[in-house]
Amino acid sequence: MTICFDGEKQILLSEIKERLYKADSLDGLAQIHSQLLCLFDAQRFTLWLCVPAEKVFHAAIDSAGFYSDNGIAIDSDDIICVCAITKRVLNITDAYDVTELLSIDKRLKFNPAYDRKIGFRTKQLLTAPLIRDDRYLLGVMQLANCVNRHAFGRNDETLAIELSHAMADTLFRLSSKTVTQRTIADLLTRHGINYDHGIEMAITDLIRRYREIKGRLEKIQGVLQIAE
Repeated sequence: MTICFDGEKQILLSEIKERLYKADSLDGLAQIHSQLLCLFDAQRFTLWLCVPAEKVFHAAIDSAGFYSDNGIAIDSDDIICVCAITKRVLNITDAYDVTELLSIDKRLKFNPAYDRKIGFRTKQLLTAPLIRDDRYLLGVMQLANCVNRHAFGRNDETLAIELSHAMADTLFRLSSKTVTQRTIADLLTRHGINYDHGIEMAITDLIRRYREIKGRLEKIQGVLQIAE
């Protein structure tokens, strides 16, 4: 399916993907939420991260500024969880319409508790799973409430799929970086070395340079294989 947008949105899409590629922390992802809202003409963006150890989804980024302390249980019937389980984009016109929800999936339910807590009224929802290599579930991205439209369209669904791949790649890279840094921190601590901010920044820079060199070597290897 081809994404048909005007030139301005095409440029915005490219900028978002570029910033995702360069993001080195969740703060970097948080800085693009306004661009995402503009791209989808939506009122709210939420990034839910999957935390397998706790068996929940936690809201890591919410443009409305609401963060649940308990998160959402992975095995619940919430829209977030059903989206992750089915591995497909869910496009909902009215989150409060039980008949519509059941027509999409018999398990689907919307929890209005979050709306009541912050005085928000969820209407349309566009929810996409963030999965790397079709096996690593990193989280779920969700857009809420169209601006000047009654529903998200097919182009929005296709765009959500494309961005979900880019966002999943970024989250996978960031999670790998976090694990690497935690391992190094534990190792240094065991040897009596204080893991302060300066060391953290130095390690981050080394990891970045290592990945750059690795990427270049892989490209060279590919060229050599073609030459053979």
